[in-house]
Amino acid sequence: MNYTKGEWRARLAGGTLDYPYYVDTEERSIANIWGGSRDKGDAKANAHLIAAAPDMYETLNTLRNYYAAYKTCPFIGKVLASLAKAEGK
Repeated sequence: MNYTKGEWRARLAGGTLDYPYYVDTEERSIANIWGGSRDKGDAKANAHLIAAAPDMYETLNTLRNYYAAYKTCPFIGKVLASLAKAEGK
């Protein structure tokens, strides 16, 4: 699966921007996160969740490969469903 490589970071936008948080790498922007004026805590949590997505994807992919080799993983259904969702299937 292709996605933007590099360390994804959740950062506070600050300034006069309409969104409170964004996710980026050293080289490019990934996402702007709007939380609405009612709960900026949601925007922060969403930004950190998005920033963690590549690491979580790689971990789930490792579990999928482990299952393929050893045929044991009590939660493989959730692993495969999450990977399918991430891969747009």
